[in-house]
Amino acid sequence: MRRWGIFAVSMAFTVAAGALLGGCAAAEPASNGESPPATVCDAAAAFVEDGDPEAAITLIDRYRAPAIARLEAGAGIAGDATRAVACEAQRDEALLTAPKPDEPTPPVGAVDAWNATLKSWLTPLGTLLAWALGLTAALIVFARLLVFVVPWPSLPPRWRRSAPFTFPGSWWPLPLLLAGSLVLVGAWGFLAGNPAQWPVAVAGGLVAAFATWRTVHWFGGRPRVVVAAVDKEGNPSAVRSAQVAALTVELGAGGPGSVDSGSSDLSQLTDATAKVSDNALVSFLTGVADFVVNVSPWHVGVTEIDDTTSLVDIRWNGRPVGAATIRSSAVLDGVADAPADLMQRLQAAVVATTLAAHYSDMRGLYGATNWRSVGLAFAATSASGAAGLPLLTRAVEIDPANALARRQRDNLLYADPEDIAATDRYLRALEREANLVAPLSGDRGPFPFASDWSPTGTPGGAAAEADYPAPGHLLARTLLLWATALCNRIALAMADPTTSADTPPATAAAHARVLGQLVDLVARLRSDNTANADPSSVSSFLGAMHGRTAIVLRRLHDNPSYRAHVAHLLPPTQGWYDTAAASGDPGMSYRLACRAAMRGQPVDDLLAVAFLRKTYVEWAPKDPELYSLRDARWALLHPDAPVDVWEIEPLATHRDRLAEIGIRTAADLADAGRDARKALALDAASFAHLRRVARLAKRLEERTPAPWKERVPLIFAALVAQDIDTVALLRATGPGELIAPLTDAVRGVPSPAAPGSFVPPEEAVATLYAAWTS
Repeated sequence: MRRWGIFAVSMAFTVAAGALLGGCAAAEPASNGESPPATVCDAAAAFVEDGDPEAAITLIDRYRAPAIARLEAGAGIAGDATRAVACEAQRDEALLTAPKPDEPTPPVGAVDAWNATLKSWLTPLGTLLAWALGLTAALIVFARLLVFVVPWPSLPPRWRRSAPFTFPGSWWPLPLLLAGSLVLVGAWGFLAGNPAQWPVAVAGGLVAAFATWRTVHWFGGRPRVVVAAVDKEGNPSAVRSAQVAALTVELGAGGPGSVDSGSSDLSQLTDATAKVSDNALVSFLTGVADFVVNVSPWHVGVTEIDDTTSLVDIRWNGRPVGAATIRSSAVLDGVADAPADLMQRLQAAVVATTLAAHYSDMRGLYGATNWRSVGLAFAATSASGAAGLPLLTRAVEIDPANALARRQRDNLLYADPEDIAATDRYLRALEREANLVAPLSGDRGPFPFASDWSPTGTPGGAAAEADYPAPGHLLARTLLLWATALCNRIALAMADPTTSADTPPATAAAHARVLGQLVDLVARLRSDNTANADPSSVSSFLGAMHGRTAIVLRRLHDNPSYRAHVAHLLPPTQGWYDTAAASGDPGMSYRLACRAAMRGQPVDDLLAVAFLRKTYVEWAPKDPELYSLRDARWALLHPDAPVDVWEIEPLATHRDRLAEIGIRTAADLADAGRDARKALALDAASFAHLRRVARLAKRLEERTPAPWKERVPLIFAALVAQDIDTVALLRATGPGELIAPLTDAVRGVPSPAAPGSFVPPEEAVATLYAAWTS
């Protein structure tokens, strides 16, 4: 405040002096050489001393102004010359310390600008970054070493989850570690002596410490596997390593691939690779990289002893966590027709079950813990149709808790779609299965627990609490198969005049509640637990679940007993239905054709698309929902019916060679002699059996009545499939035993006795048998 007091006093003195001097022009001027008042110069000096040179200059210039004005006008008085230059020393000193007026800055060259930026910003930042990177590298090395110290199998369940590693940004601890290092180094380098130094340093240290632990977790916790296999000669096998790795990925990262079958819904396995390579350099570099950054925390060693025995050793960051001796003969226990890669599938099952046992959120095996059971169910997925039933039966025998194996076994065990009793058993099995698997995913049991299926039962069972629930895929699939079987049962009842197709209202209402739970489950199945599964496979599965659910609801809605109870479920699923109808998928087209057939609508175009998949060609003649077409549209349901007995084994195998020697009919082969045998290079017994089969074909061609003449190749195929491949066996088999295998082949022949109707299968078989054996 001192300078403002001096300035006020000085200004008051200056104004008073100016008024006095300006108002008294006639006063006696000061004599030449008179010094200005000392207070002006002293006040200016005080301003300069106080850091306000501009105020000093203003004070001096105002004091000088009147004298300068008179001198310039030529009316100067005595003392003006001295006064005009008064306080020069103080003014010069003020000018030296006053800020300079802004002047245009000369252009700076690019080099000068870069040097200035480098000096003021980049060099300090570069130093900061270099120290931070060094600290980060040191912490990463420290984290890598800690991986060998952490007792991974003993960690709490929340630290043994696979979820943190199943999204693309799972490496987030690394940039966080760098950020913490930057803060820590910056606090020491740029805030030295600043009160904020310690708080900032502590914050950076805490971030770096947290990121270091998460880096340890990222290094050691990822569900990523490397496989090294040794063949029975003791040599590393790149081929076997790659095969086991590929099967492990299929089992551990495939996710739910099919609505009807599957041995695992696991999808969390990040990857599985083969450690062994035919290239020595690649093997060396892979080993170095694996040690430095721990690419694969899980190491699997496979040693093959012989064709039926192998050893599997599993280590998690060097710690042994699993081992198994696999003897395929003991696992099969008499089951025949196992796939050629059974051993490798069992090895993959050992890996998958070990991973599932150590990651708390890997629940896609739904309670199965025995690798033998999981491996057999996995092997059954490579079998065709009912060929997998023995493997699945053995899998359930080994581990009754293997829900996926149980469900697949029941699908095959109750696969007869033409038997109401079998369909009821299938419904009961599915209801029990739904109640068993519902608690695994934290859902309520849809059905009451009972030893037998109760058509008047109501859904029951509370939802179970689960810290890490299994995915809802299995329960949803089970309920969808149940709803489909319910549609089949209604169709069977409609086709059987002795059975009522009506459903009591209470039962229909109970079923509708189950269907509501199905819709909720399917809507929930977006992409949960499909983290590392193939996106196209996941999309296909979800599309199948959506479309099949929407169609089955509408198939039930078409039934008067269910119409009022399921009507509210149609609007929420309309989008699913529209997508399925427009997809052009053979599976969706087939199900739409079934619905159309039950409604009496045209099915030709839909079945033309559906029959692009051979599975539906084989199933259509047996499907109860296509019952109305079995006679009236027999040809439509048999687009691939054989037209020649030479298309049927065992004749088909020798057809071309026999044609070369002039044998082109079954009659020719039935009468063929030694030359034909030599041409075929068969032993006497095999050739004799081939001739007997040809005689059966000849008998069918010659004696089958005209209405069934075109059906001879199909009838011949049905008989051979039942091992009735000679005339003698045909005679020994009564007509009653032939009804079941020949029903489909003899349907669709108009009845001459009843126009507009068709010959019943029982009557047709009796007529044909009499003609063949007479």
